[in-house]
Amino acid sequence: MSGTSAKNAPMAALWRNNKMALEIQSKGLEPRWQRQLGLKPGDPAIAKLESITKFLESLKLSILDFPVEQRGEILEKDHLAKQGGPTVKPDFKYGKDYFFGAYKGRPQGVEQNAVTAQYQGRQGVELWRVMKSVAFATPDQKFAIAHVRGDREVDTAGLARRLQVEEADLTAADVSSLGVERGTVNPFISGFQPWIPDSDPRVRHWFDSDLVEGKNYPGSDMVITSSGDPRFFVGFDIRRFLKAIYRVKASDATFNISKEKPNSPERIVARRPVTVIGGDSTKDTASFQIQIAASITDTLKAHEVYFGDRSLPPLDSKSDPGLAGSIDTDLYAEELQTHVAEIVQKLKRPAVQGGPLPIVTFSSMAMHGIGGPILRDMEGVEYVGPKEALIPILDELAKQDVKIAHTMLLGLPSVYDSERSAFAGEISVNALPINDNVERQLLSFVQECKTGRANSETFYTKIVGAVLRQITKGQIDALKDKNVAIILGASELESFANTFHAVPEPYAIIKSNDPKIIAEKIARNPDRIRLILIQPGQAVADMIARKTVGLEM
Repeated sequence: MSGTSAKNAPMAALWRNNKMALEIQSKGLEPRWQRQLGLKPGDPAIAKLESITKFLESLKLSILDFPVEQRGEILEKDHLAKQGGPTVKPDFKYGKDYFFGAYKGRPQGVEQNAVTAQYQGRQGVELWRVMKSVAFATPDQKFAIAHVRGDREVDTAGLARRLQVEEADLTAADVSSLGVERGTVNPFISGFQPWIPDSDPRVRHWFDSDLVEGKNYPGSDMVITSSGDPRFFVGFDIRRFLKAIYRVKASDATFNISKEKPNSPERIVARRPVTVIGGDSTKDTASFQIQIAASITDTLKAHEVYFGDRSLPPLDSKSDPGLAGSIDTDLYAEELQTHVAEIVQKLKRPAVQGGPLPIVTFSSMAMHGIGGPILRDMEGVEYVGPKEALIPILDELAKQDVKIAHTMLLGLPSVYDSERSAFAGEISVNALPINDNVERQLLSFVQECKTGRANSETFYTKIVGAVLRQITKGQIDALKDKNVAIILGASELESFANTFHAVPEPYAIIKSNDPKIIAEKIARNPDRIRLILIQPGQAVADMIARKTVGLEM
């Protein structure tokens, strides 16, 4: 094959695929959505869905409205068109920018729509994802259709101001002349600009700002709304829709025309993107990402707003080979700090872009010590590390009247570096001194944790016991009825803590980061040395979960 032919092979394949698609259309085969919804020929829903398909696929966008990575493909298709192939313009694509779905039964009302919608393989969607469309009649015998999220209601006073009429002049509209019935009003009742086919001059659509931005904006542009048939809904990209309709930024096409419903619960949405940076193995970095996802899931479930994986925010992990030196912070500190700064520059949210502030963390305690100081002062991201997560816990313990007699910090050698420790500062200063023998025991124990040979007797006798005997001069019983906080400053120790079994006298083990649970368990264990095992990694994951759903401690 010549060089020229090889170069044109992908173009030829694309041309064949497009030609095949046109041949299928020319044979009059039923559309994919008709088969997916199980619609038989003659079903009245078909005409309504076909009309919406025609309407959406008539909307064109400028190539500048697409992500940079998609523009090459669009230009390639455009090049084919100029060579005599099918004309391809950027427009709404079924299964990507819009789709059709079914309700279970025939729901009545927004709340039932949310509960009965079959979406992404599950039944039920977030109430805010349902777009509610309310039609009003105006004094000039026209229609004003207001579109708001399902967990809000139309602010009729605000809408009236936009229409320059009195609020009392807005009345419930009889929509039968628009070809729909009450409960099936939707944004596809044409009443847009003159360039939209079949525009109805009697209709004006108004979209609420909360659909695309604002304090409570959930960060999802995919909404579902009525198809005109009570059995089916349309899911579509609202931001892209508004850009194509009004030919301006989506935010410029919206207005503040909604308000909170009386006694409505707070909108809990996981929306802030999270990135885990690893200097260790890819496995460890991915494992911590999974731990964060589990914590976010638990938080959403606790508020009854978990709807499967789609409820999670964007979660990413970057295990960078350039950070492998984090195992030796003494030798590679400056090199690691430079590399961390380069990575985070790529994650920063540009000021002009807007959107939720990204959260960044590390999967290893050593990297927290090296990279944490850089990220704490960096604009465009929010860093969450062990100190950010642990200090609120320790402060809350004090509020619960839990007196900590001693704090023990256990981890690898980097934990005890006064300048580069992830716990440098208040936590490190207040921790008990660890001698060289205990450090060696810890290093060996962490290795045993990795191989699965570690046991709790070694941990309590040779490590914890050794430290306590040193501060009590061998009189450990003097610590009975006192609380010792043990901060597990290595991920291996955290994992092992969840498998502890045999606990020698006179200890009582409390494994929790929750100050209230700790206080309750202390009360149930008098006359014991209460060892409170605090897990920094889990504390970081939990704090990230609270931040990404907007629930600060």
